[in-house]
Amino acid sequence: MYIEVIPSQACNIDTLTYSIPEKFQDQVKVGSIVKVPFRKGFMHGLAINLTDKKPEFRTRPIWDLLELEISKETV
Repeated sequence: MYIEVIPSQACNIDTLTYSIPEKFQDQVKVGSIVKVPFRKGFMHGLAINLTDKKPEFRTRPIWDLLELEISKETV
């Protein structure tokens, strides 16, 4: 499974795509706040889309899932 994320830090990218490790697949959903690798560090992002379709590019896995989430209606 893959997740599309809006990054919390300003960058020239609207969304980023990450793979979801098996341990998070039953927990992550649209509105989840996730910790993701970005360049040589980490940042938080908002999950806006989930898909089973594998992207044509290499993805990195999300690092962690925060307890906080935003309602789907807000997204």
